[in-house]
Amino acid sequence: MDAIELLLHQFDNNLKHPWESLESLLKNVTADEASWQAPCYAQEELQQNGPPPGTILWQLNHLSGCNRHYVEVLRNRPEKDFPEAAPGSPLTTFSAALEELRASHAALRAEVSKVKAGELKDACGHGSRNVADFIAGCLRHEIWHAGSMVLIRRLYRAK
Repeated sequence: MDAIELLLHQFDNNLKHPWESLESLLKNVTADEASWQAPCYAQEELQQNGPPPGTILWQLNHLSGCNRHYVEVLRNRPEKDFPEAAPGSPLTTFSAALEELRASHAALRAEVSKVKAGELKDACGHGSRNVADFIAGCLRHEIWHAGSMVLIRRLYRAK
C-alpha cells in the first residue's frame, strides 16, 4: 500500500469504519438530539440561518463547508492565499446535513485520489504546509469533530 492508498483508506475509515467513524457515531441520532445545544455552547454566536453552535447539525454543516474548502485548496495548489469557501446554505435537518457530509467527504476523497505520491511534499495551503500535512490535517479535523459529536450525544443523554 502506498502513501496515497493509506490516506484514502483512512478517509474511508473516518466515514464508515464499523466502530469508530462518523457513520457509527451518528447512527440513530434523532432530530431532537441533532439540534440540541449543550449549555456550554449557549453563549456562542449564532451564524445567520444556521443551526445553533455546537449542535450535531452545526458540526455536520461545519465539516461539509470545510470539506468543500479543502477540495478547492487541493485543486488550486500551490496557491497559499486561497480565500475561504463561501458558506453554503445551512442545512437544518439531520438527514440533509448527513447527506451533504457524505457528498462533501466523497468529493474530498476524490480530490485526494488525484494526488500522486511524488506530490506529497509539494506546497499546499497556508504557511509552510505541504500536501501530506494538509491532507493529514483534513483527517484530524474530521476526527476532532467526531469526538465533539460523541460528547454532545453523551451530554444529551445525561441532561
